[in-house]
Amino acid sequence: MKGCYLLLAAVASCAAPLRGGGGTRGGATMAERPPVRGVPVVEVVFPPHLARPDHAAEQEIVAAIARLWSPDFAVYTAACRQLVAAGETAVPYLGYFGDVPKELLPGHRVSVSRVVLAPILAALPSDRVGHALASPYAPVRIAAARAAGERGLVEHAPTLVALLDDPGEPTRAAAIAALRTLYNAYFGYQADDLPARRREAAARWRTFVEGGGDPGDAGR
Repeated sequence: MKGCYLLLAAVASCAAPLRGGGGTRGGATMAERPPVRGVPVVEVVFPPHLARPDHAAEQEIVAAIARLWSPDFAVYTAACRQLVAAGETAVPYLGYFGDVPKELLPGHRVSVSRVVLAPILAALPSDRVGHALASPYAPVRIAAARAAGERGLVEHAPTLVALLDDPGEPTRAAAIAALRTLYNAYFGYQADDLPARRREAAARWRTFVEGGGDPGDAGR
């Protein structure tokens, strides 16, 4: 339990803003309408390499995600551990149900679902991180971008550049943070900038990465 709290506290300091990044279903945010045990989750999208678990395993994952909304520290930290143990199989479900915000300190919110995704993606082979970067779910793309930057996965730089045009600001912010970590470059890109200015800066990043990403050519 203490270990999970430390993980939450550590990631809270670098958590992306929660605005615009949460999943929705049927017009209501999942934070308002958590999943219920026994209900089949037929809409979840899986990457090509990942098989859907059997019904019993799926319902265990869904039930654990439901417990992330619990206000009880012991309940939601136990659910964190269960989902991390489930590994990559839990990733599509965490993305599908979207962000689970917690206020760890007054005015300091963190997405518990992104916290759970971090150690899962940290343990995946590089190609699996690439699949996560292409996920239809914003929380998964955000966590994958962070993993790519933290792990130095330069091979995913073209995908990170593509994410600079993502419709969600939190995803764009995670992508540019990863690129700056990989290359120590700037090129004037701001995730919250006007669309025209973002496109110009993203084009500079694209040219730089397609040219081999020579740090000597990097605009800072």
